[in-house]
Amino acid sequence: MSTTIELISATDTITFAAAPGEGTPWVYNNSTLDAWYALAPADPKPSKRPNAHGAYRLGRIFTKEHRPIVNGQYYGETAADALEARNRLNSLFADGSSITMRVTDELGPTTREVWLIESSTSFHYDFAHFPLDLVLVAPDPRRYGPLESATDGMPSAGGGLFWNLGTAPSGLFFDWGAEGTLGQVTFTNGGNAATFPRIEIGGAGGFDAGFRVTEIETGREITLERVVNVGEVVVLNSRSQRATIGQGDVTAFLSSRDWFTIPAGGSRRYQITPLGSVTGSPTITIYAASADL
Repeated sequence: MSTTIELISATDTITFAAAPGEGTPWVYNNSTLDAWYALAPADPKPSKRPNAHGAYRLGRIFTKEHRPIVNGQYYGETAADALEARNRLNSLFADGSSITMRVTDELGPTTREVWLIESSTSFHYDFAHFPLDLVLVAPDPRRYGPLESATDGMPSAGGGLFWNLGTAPSGLFFDWGAEGTLGQVTFTNGGNAATFPRIEIGGAGGFDAGFRVTEIETGREITLERVVNVGEVVVLNSRSQRATIGQGDVTAFLSSRDWFTIPAGGSRRYQITPLGSVTGSPTITIYAASADL
């Protein structure tokens, strides 16, 4: 397959191909992919050893923001096509808001949230072709794969073992009855960098005293001590480290806030535990994407 590049705003999507063709007047140069796959600049802060060679060990270092580019060509049929294409490029500024850059290659799609900070085209009046250069900035340097989700209900017990043995309706000698609900969701990060899950709780049910979400592998917990009404959805965003209901911030109601991180190549399970009684049928849903640097 041929790698494609998409710039996606709220009102438009521009797709770049490796070569011009029917319906694909936008073409990227290889320098675009070189920049996309490059590691963001690291930010080491070495401290010189006094009266000695070298510096102290760096410990863990972090990268800065990523700076993707789109370098390519536009092949239109008329000068009007080219003028309209330039307008579309400039509109990706999106009045200062972010857009999405997505690259789909042989391994699948990866995305970054980016801001357009420079758009340059060489203007040739009456020419239908022009070269283009876009400069973008991604504050989060990670490349994210497709968003995945998993949902479960509140924990409930199973049916239990039938007695007398051998007389169960299923005809099986051992029959433990209906399977219960774990109240757990799981995600595996297939990337090479840590990723941050978003967990949503509530919906078709509510909690009279709140709930606790536990990361089983580490024991980390996020506890909300607040009434959650039927129809409300609590969003626990480990990336921003905020808890919200709709547009309202409820982080202040968290009595424990050990925000979750799923390491590269790691799997994590998240267990929901109501702190009191439950109304209706609330659910727990995880949203996460594998991440690469």
